[in-house]
Amino acid sequence: MTVHSRVAGRVALTMILLALVSVGSASAQEIGFFGWGPRVGISADPDQLFGGVHFELGDFAENVLFRPNVEVGFGDDETVLAVNAAVHWLIPRRLQRWRPYVGGEVGLNHREIDRGGRFKDIDDTDIAINVVGGFETERGGGSRMLLEGKVGLAERPRIKLLVGWTF
Repeated sequence: MTVHSRVAGRVALTMILLALVSVGSASAQEIGFFGWGPRVGISADPDQLFGGVHFELGDFAENVLFRPNVEVGFGDDETVLAVNAAVHWLIPRRLQRWRPYVGGEVGLNHREIDRGGRFKDIDDTDIAINVVGGFETERGGGSRMLLEGKVGLAERPRIKLLVGWTF
């Protein structure tokens, strides 16, 4: 096990423990299905366009939202399927109509890399750990829009920027 893997494992364990503590101490938790929405964006390392869907599954605690997602990226001779369990803390202060949030994701990334020619293609699955930050705003009819950035700590892609909608 590499140093990088051990650090990633410790970060993942810490995030899971924090989520469990917040669930156990929540006084105003509402877990259930509260909406879904598409998401699209770009990533770097690998350079890709990606799309997917996220689900609003309620609050662990006040302003702590569970928003899992699935994303598929294409480009740079690579296909990446990411399945993430995301926890976002909605910062209580609003910036005009936009509400900032920060959080993290733990998930799995399945990568298929086409190396072309006589080289063997790569097909692997790894644990993904991402730091997330963004802004969301209310739209007409009860929908919301979000702008989000992700930084990968344990696995590629390293950076993602996306826009999403929740209905």
